[in-house]
Amino acid sequence: MAAESHAASAAQAAALNAPRVRRLLASLAAIRPTPDSVLVTAISVGPNVNERGTLVDYQARAVVKLVVRTLDSLGRYLDVALSSGATEVVGIGFRSDSAEVVQRVAMQRAYAEARSNAEALAAAAGGTLGRLIRVSSGPDYGRFASAYAGLEEVSVPAFYRGAAVPVAAQGVTVSASVSAVWRFEPHP
Repeated sequence: MAAESHAASAAQAAALNAPRVRRLLASLAAIRPTPDSVLVTAISVGPNVNERGTLVDYQARAVVKLVVRTLDSLGRYLDVALSSGATEVVGIGFRSDSAEVVQRVAMQRAYAEARSNAEALAAAAGGTLGRLIRVSSGPDYGRFASAYAGLEEVSVPAFYRGAAVPVAAQGVTVSASVSAVWRFEPHP
């Protein structure tokens, strides 16, 4: 979400926006269980021009990030934010709190796929895989395999309470790529 103010000068716009942002942060912090779930992620002050490039006024803007664990509560938080100084809801993103664990599973699957592909290539070339020379979890373009590990979808209401805007949870895709190099051992 964002809080924004307009004025004849950059200093005036910033001075107008500061109390708006403080009020927004205080209101959200009062209803959030952890203070680190509400934070300012961007601040800007600059000219606001029309289509012809003529200066209209100056705009001060602060983007506030709010982390919500249950989608059911989103409507209440948005109501508080919009009544406490937020002028815009910038966007809603979805992230899984188990993404790191699933990332490790995806890396294991990617390694297994890379090894299986390398074994097939070695056999087709008349040999076998030797010792592992190098492995990394970043893409090595031209020699990597990837695997996807799906996260279970969480059942949530399609509409957040008290609002007419649908907010549905989205699936989160976690991917991993593995680059591995083995020694090729030719058959005698």
